[in-house]
Amino acid sequence: MDLNCLVHKCVKRGQRGSDDVLAVVQATCRADGGRAASRERPAPGGSVWNRSSDERVTRLQVVGIDLRRRLGATAAAIAVTEEQVAATLEHIARVRPHDAARLRARAAEARQFAAQERDRAAVYNGTGADAAG
Repeated sequence: MDLNCLVHKCVKRGQRGSDDVLAVVQATCRADGGRAASRERPAPGGSVWNRSSDERVTRLQVVGIDLRRRLGATAAAIAVTEEQVAATLEHIARVRPHDAARLRARAAEARQFAAQERDRAAVYNGTGADAAG
């Protein structure tokens, strides 16, 4: 399902509130593996303004929800990568005892950054303590 279909689905149902739109987008994304709103990107300078006011508002809500979902996924992927970097640095520290202190310090930094990215992903995905703000 592309972005236009999501917008039309929300407008046709008379769902104007962001909670209603969010529910439709999340249900559709779950049904198609998260690809619902990411297939079509609005063209810069496109015909968004030729649409009804409700449709424009709904379109912006759908795009915003999709962007938050993608930012959350990216932050989670960065966290996984940082954990892998930390594990690699720990392994190298065991093999190179003369550099162990420096490598373990870098591994700790990578783990701290991974924790920050996990927190950021939780906020973007609406599961963190700061998700409401």
